[in-house]
Amino acid sequence: MFNFERNYSGNQYQWTIIFKAIDEKSGCDRMQSNNQHTVLWCVPVVLWWTAFSHRRDEIRKCDHKHCFFTESRSFRLVPETKAFLFYGSDINLTDLPVPRKQEIWALFHEESLKNAPFLSSEKFTRLFNFTSTFDRESDLPSTTMHLSSLDAITDIKYLVPTKLKNELLESIAPIVYIQSSCDTLINRDEYVVNLSQYLKIDSFGKCLNNAELPTNLRTLESLNSPEFLAFLSRYKFTIAVENAVCDDYITEKLWRSLIVGSVPIYFGSPTIRDWLPNDKSVIFIEDFASPRDLADFIEELNYRDDLYDQYLLHKSIAKVDNILLKSVLTNRPWNEYGSLIEKFECDVCLALHEPSRLVSRKNFRRHFKCEKPTSLLTNEKNESNFWSAIFDVERCRGDAVFEIVSKNETLTEKVVEERVNRISASGGC
Repeated sequence: MFNFERNYSGNQYQWTIIFKAIDEKSGCDRMQSNNQHTVLWCVPVVLWWTAFSHRRDEIRKCDHKHCFFTESRSFRLVPETKAFLFYGSDINLTDLPVPRKQEIWALFHEESLKNAPFLSSEKFTRLFNFTSTFDRESDLPSTTMHLSSLDAITDIKYLVPTKLKNELLESIAPIVYIQSSCDTLINRDEYVVNLSQYLKIDSFGKCLNNAELPTNLRTLESLNSPEFLAFLSRYKFTIAVENAVCDDYITEKLWRSLIVGSVPIYFGSPTIRDWLPNDKSVIFIEDFASPRDLADFIEELNYRDDLYDQYLLHKSIAKVDNILLKSVLTNRPWNEYGSLIEKFECDVCLALHEPSRLVSRKNFRRHFKCEKPTSLLTNEKNESNFWSAIFDVERCRGDAVFEIVSKNETLTEKVVEERVNRISASGGC
């Protein structure tokens, strides 16, 4: 029997937690205490390997089960540590909890693969027993994490009437563009530069900046504030181009414009039509052969209120006829980013108590369906984009790490590079 004592501040008392080896017959979920507030509690430990949730050590109840959550790697070798959680953007391929035993590995990743290109390795993603990603087929999909509710789409709180928007054109452009990430996989800025030859665009942020945000809206924290949403709502159109082209990767760029009633000019997820409130709420860049063709269409909408208003039916008559979107927003077991993280943690905790909850990933399909860098201007694969080479290299590194971890071999940068060279030599990369 292994005992591990650790002080824990809970409620108004100082507790001493004694972890004992997990044994189903010992009643691991039962708590016993004496007058000294000592708790004897057999619970599995869930360790965030990549510090992410910024939680203190805590025991939490998930449904009717308990787990101890921590970010302290001092628990790495404690026998009760049964699960490791990873935030995709912070994974270091040569810093993983190996040799791997029978622990659950769980991945949380809501960003594009630009932040973690090694996740484009199908093999590497097979290392995870549980996932929460933007892909609808992950265990806990975060596809709609930037949309608080269905009501946010239909609410007219921020909606500026078209007549007033037209009057505002005397002082602002019809189109707004706000970006801080300028080196993209799809040559986003180049397309906007071309489009700006035909239409006025107010460009805020670091990319193609030609206008300044009000002082109170220049911090990252303000981008979801009511003041910022009201600022955006004055514009008739919003350029909403994602950082990467992946199935179900839909960010606040799209949802925010729909919420405020500014028609999105969109490029990104190939599956975007599966998620829109109705079939005429977005202008798709891919539907036009060139920036000039798109500009001609936008110009017509800008001068024809009857045509423009057809793109705002989710506001004017609350037209939301997308069954999938309604179902997901109604039934998802979380409401906001914080509760999504807690749900992710608790799902892993419950899987430790009830292993049948886990789905085998042995023959799992490619988890992230993302296209290689594509130029918005040509709509063709852009091999000259430096991100294309990065993705090739990182995918191969992911394959190499999968082989090393699966065989419980030593994981170092040198070993990874040697394995990458071996895989490359055999035509595997």
